[in-house]
Amino acid sequence: MIISSIFLNMFGSSLGGRYKSFHSRYLKGLVNLSGNSQKKIIYLKKEDISMVTDFLKSRLTESEYNLYSFIDFDLEQQIHHNQIKEVKDVNGYLKDRCLEIQYGKLEWMLNHIDEDDYIWWVDAGLVGDHLFPKKYSETFENAKNIFNDEYFDKLKERVGEKLYFVCGDRRRYYSHGAPKEIYFEKNYQNRYHPIGGFFGGHTKLMKDFINKTNNKINTILSDKLLYSEEMVIEITFSEYIDKCVYDDFTIWKHEDNKIYVKGDDKFKKEFLEIHRPFYCNFIESEMKRNSEIKND
Repeated sequence: MIISSIFLNMFGSSLGGRYKSFHSRYLKGLVNLSGNSQKKIIYLKKEDISMVTDFLKSRLTESEYNLYSFIDFDLEQQIHHNQIKEVKDVNGYLKDRCLEIQYGKLEWMLNHIDEDDYIWWVDAGLVGDHLFPKKYSETFENAKNIFNDEYFDKLKERVGEKLYFVCGDRRRYYSHGAPKEIYFEKNYQNRYHPIGGFFGGHTKLMKDFINKTNNKINTILSDKLLYSEEMVIEITFSEYIDKCVYDDFTIWKHEDNKIYVKGDDKFKKEFLEIHRPFYCNFIESEMKRNSEIKND
């Protein structure tokens, strides 16, 4: 089962959210999740339902569309909203990030945790040419096959009864702030930073993981701090690391990005030898290249 969300026209609201320019990415990204037989549950605002469903209906077959379900959700009812608001009123927060959506990922997954053996969170805007080279994402037929049934079947086989994450590697070029050590009960590792765009695994363990993470969110908010969902997930991931399967990457950019295209031959050679682009963890033909780069 896949859980996702799409909340449009959030920028400039009291909750914060992405610019309108992100709308197309999110809508197309939802369409690109259609290349598998899994049920897909999408959380969104009531006023966005018609736009989103009309967009999907215009691009999907009836059988593909019928795998999508849509749940109207008021973000002010998110379980951490009152705490978030209290801290935001004092500290403020980035206007293009909505914490209710970030923390909502965990709440929404938990709502459906008993409906399948495996559950996956996938950001609506994950699958597109901003993260995947055009040879994999330029056409709908290519993009929707990134998350096809074969991909999930192999991932389930690999994960077993554990959890799966994709992590930025701080020791090898990836840069992201780290949570405070005081919030770790054990295994403070400060290397692998799980991304919030794609994660999941066996529902029995994921239920415990989410409950633990929500408790940490409560603690952090009580300390008047605003951590992204990734920062809090990193804490729980570290404590559960022996129960996790994870891949890593060093850079979001790929070979179609302008910094690569405009680079000279030496830069391109070094890029391919040094970096693990994010997308390599999802494309079987690229995984071998990714695994051959030394992980010192």
